[in-house]
Amino acid sequence: MFRTQNRILLASLPWWTFLFHAITGPDGFVDALPSIAIVTFCGLEGSSWFVDSFKATQNLSKNGKICIMGYEPIDHAPGYFERTLSLEQLQALHKIQWEFYQELTTINTQTWNQFSSWSDRLDNILAKGQMKPIKIAQTCAQDSQVFLFKSRMHHHVMDPSKLTVEESIRIEEFSRKFHELGGKLILITRHQMLHRALSDTEGQFKIRGAKDDEDTKENIRNAYQNISVTYDRVEKAVWRYIRASESLDLVMDRIRAPRFVVHYETLKDEFFKVMTQTLRYLDVPVDYSLLDLLGVTVWEKVSPERLCRKVNNYRDFCLNFKQTPF
Repeated sequence: MFRTQNRILLASLPWWTFLFHAITGPDGFVDALPSIAIVTFCGLEGSSWFVDSFKATQNLSKNGKICIMGYEPIDHAPGYFERTLSLEQLQALHKIQWEFYQELTTINTQTWNQFSSWSDRLDNILAKGQMKPIKIAQTCAQDSQVFLFKSRMHHHVMDPSKLTVEESIRIEEFSRKFHELGGKLILITRHQMLHRALSDTEGQFKIRGAKDDEDTKENIRNAYQNISVTYDRVEKAVWRYIRASESLDLVMDRIRAPRFVVHYETLKDEFFKVMTQTLRYLDVPVDYSLLDLLGVTVWEKVSPERLCRKVNNYRDFCLNFKQTPF
């Protein structure tokens, strides 16, 4: 029932890993076998902060570069988050999203033309859904060892528990090609569901340097500190997260790929440990100091962590949820 609380880290299994050595020659030829890793999530788990921490490897590393392929670009179609799409429009968007997944598995970086062509094909698919291009060939090195893509995979089918024939075929085709490529999944999730429930309407991180940075951070702080919460709203938010996590598990199970689990709380408290485990799982050379990854992200934590700072009626809040599974 609470699979989100009982996931096990299995990254040490030897068949999960593939060793890549990138050597770029003067003719632009890369003797490498790049891989794709998908970071999947439900929301409000610090996934952008986590992913962005690897971006610095583009400059820090010679043989272990990790390319960040945008921030869930296939979720940013007009009307998608506003839920104004008709059933037919949503089904058409899902088709485009899985076309993008399929194109991920055709990755080829051996020559610049092949790398650039793959990048263009991805952007052309995004354009079909009126989504912004990610321009991988312009933002990432050709000799990147892992291409890290972030998405909410459970949002790209109508109902993960009742897949249509067409959806099943799409996932099966992707699963086969993803496996052949040595693709890996990374799931980022949370232990502290009550903490997340209190962040259910706003993100916890803010991009540094945004034009409305100070105002937005202050608004978020005010929204999170000393608030009076209704227990019913919090409990509903927890159950929404559990259902979303279960739906995501169903999709990942169908893909049948290696899976590594990152918990937000552990990442926050033991950053170097989690980053070391993740890099080992991705099996990329680490020819730099992990200290160089600390604080390089453009995302800044702006909401308080402790419930006693968030909730005005903290004691009553604790008494209410003490008798619950949360």
